[in-house]
Amino acid sequence: MAQVRKELQKSINEFYIFLVLLLFALTGLGLGYFWNLGYQYFCCERDLTSQRIVKVIPSDRKLLFEN
Repeated sequence: MAQVRKELQKSINEFYIFLVLLLFALTGLGLGYFWNLGYQYFCCERDLTSQRIVKVIPSDRKLLFEN
C-alpha cells in the first residue's frame, strides 16, 4: 500500500510540474502576442519604400508621414 501511495504521489508531482511548464509557455506566448500587437498599433515603423517614419495614431488609425 505504501508503494502504491508513493508512486501515485510521484505521478501527481510530475503532472503538477507539467502544468506549471505549460502555464509558463502559454503565458510567454500570450505576452509575446500582445507585445507584438502593441508594437504594430502603437509604435513607429519605417516605410521602406519612401524611407519615411510612419506613426499610427491609435484613436482614429490615421497615418502621419514625417521626414
